[in-house]
Amino acid sequence: MVYTRRLTGLQIDVPGWAVLYVVPDATSVVIRDIVVTNDGAAAIDRVLFQVGPLTKAGAFLLARFQLAAGTTMHLDLRQVLELGEQLLCYTPLAPINVAVTGYVFQ
Repeated sequence: MVYTRRLTGLQIDVPGWAVLYVVPDATSVVIRDIVVTNDGAAAIDRVLFQVGPLTKAGAFLLARFQLAAGTTMHLDLRQVLELGEQLLCYTPLAPINVAVTGYVFQ
C-alpha cells in the first residue's frame, strides 16, 4: 500500500530560488500537495514553482501565484517527478514557509 508523506517542510529565509526536493535514485514521485504560507507583513507579487532536471535544461514552470500578507495558499496537484528531476521555489521576499507532500514509488 502507498501512503502520502511529507517530502519536505521548510522556511525559505532568503529571496531567490530554493531547491525543495530532489527525486532519489531508483524512484519516481507524485507531488500531491504544496502549502505555502506568507507570515510576513508584505504581499508577495509572485511565488513560482518549477520542475526541472538537475542540469536546469528542460525545466518548466509548474505554478505561479500572488500571496497576500498573512495568508496561506494550497495547491492540490498530481504532478509526477522522475529520477533526476527537482522541485524548486522562487520568492522575491522572505521568509515564506513551504510544505510538500506526495507519494514515492520504487
